[in-house]
Amino acid sequence: MTPTLRDGDVKTSLNGTDLTFKLLPNGVLLVNNAVVSEKSSDIILNNGVVHVINSVLLPITDKVGEILLKRNEFSTLSFLLAFTDLAPTLLGRSVTLFAPTNDAFQSVSPSLPELSLPGSLEVYKKILRNHVVNGVFPTNTLHNGEVFTALGGRTLHVSINSSGVLVTPSGSITTGKLTETDIQAINGLIHVVDHVLIPQGLKRSAPAK
Repeated sequence: MTPTLRDGDVKTSLNGTDLTFKLLPNGVLLVNNAVVSEKSSDIILNNGVVHVINSVLLPITDKVGEILLKRNEFSTLSFLLAFTDLAPTLLGRSVTLFAPTNDAFQSVSPSLPELSLPGSLEVYKKILRNHVVNGVFPTNTLHNGEVFTALGGRTLHVSINSSGVLVTPSGSITTGKLTETDIQAINGLIHVVDHVLIPQGLKRSAPAK
């Protein structure tokens, strides 16, 4: 019954995958990314209870890294995760990944170091860590002004306006717009961003091409 559910509760479905419940400040209850109908919940039957939701809960079979590998627009990101050996660390837990596309990396490539240059490995590690947040945060739970701490220790600021959801690294004028959201994985969630979220000062200190 909905009164017994708490924010962050996880229940295992019959196919063995987890259903995560989130209770928003306005009282709306989510199961994964589906909204539980306030007017059509707790329908008691002789063998259980029914809750009406607003979307189908499709089975999730892939991890975050596997989704990236299956989609061509993330080939640069997948390569860099392998190059820095960060894929197991960053994507092996419950995370939200702000995933830049190949075009996003291409647009900032003149400001990034050649992979063969000394120090480039650490530069790319800092960049990639700035795109990962511990925990799962669907877009319908985000609010304007929200601040996340990325795995690299830097902060990411969320702004929501008529153009959509934007994410800006602390102290940066570079903003990434979410172009595709809530791609579900077994171990987290992916939001696609149209710009690389470069930490403050890193672009200036990186050896240029």
